[in-house]
Amino acid sequence: MDGNLIGTLLAAFAGGYVGVRLKIPAGALIGALAATVAIRFLGAKAKEIPYIFSFLGQVFIGLIIGAGVTLELFEHLSKCWIPMVISMVGFIFIGLGFAFFF
Repeated sequence: MDGNLIGTLLAAFAGGYVGVRLKIPAGALIGALAATVAIRFLGAKAKEIPYIFSFLGQVFIGLIIGAGVTLELFEHLSKCWIPMVISMVGFIFIGLGFAFFF
């Protein structure tokens, strides 16, 4: 699998399949990521993925997220915006704290 695009894709698909079968949250994403990292750590050269795959992946992720947005979602969000703002501010400060620490 020395720089082979097909081999890299097969490893990613296999990892994604395993992640889904193990019922890992976001299993396809985590499994594909883990498999691709594993083949790199094992010394195989994972092929650089062409830009079109990245572009299509981003489009499909946007489609999946956008298709889940409904007016009902905004009604629920309007009821809990204070905890969301507190959480976001907290995450920002935690992130800044870790960045400063490291």
